[in-house]
Amino acid sequence: MESKESLLATARRRVAEAEVRVREQATRVADAARWGHDTTQAKAVLDVFEGTLRFLREDLARLEASEAAQRQP
Repeated sequence: MESKESLLATARRRVAEAEVRVREQATRVADAARWGHDTTQAKAVLDVFEGTLRFLREDLARLEASEAAQRQP
């Protein structure tokens, strides 16, 4: 199956999806901590998710800058 989605559109979609997942996981970790659960591993995994989101945002910014430069006369 061939997708017509551009790299920029894909990057935007992935950032949006990752933001939702990171928010949800952060909420889960906070809830677990409130209930007195050990959240050491969960926090470590959340840190990885947050790092991945940072990379996705950097990639998106690079793609947006590249597209903006291509539109310049």
